[in-house]
Amino acid sequence: MNDFGNNEGNTKASGYQLVVQFESLAQLEESYEALLENSIPISPKQPTDYSPCVVQFIDKFGTRWGFFV
Repeated sequence: MNDFGNNEGNTKASGYQLVVQFESLAQLEESYEALLENSIPISPKQPTDYSPCVVQFIDKFGTRWGFFV
């Protein structure tokens, strides 16, 4: 779990997301596809300096997720 800032750079009391680190890209893809329906994207799947794939989204239940390998 980690916190995140809003547009003004401040963290809200409700500003938390669940973060999952996967051992493989295939595991991330499978889990992301399972939660993708009716989700709201925050950031697209993309590589970063620390991971070959990172994605953030809000699922259909309103839970904010961060996935990375």
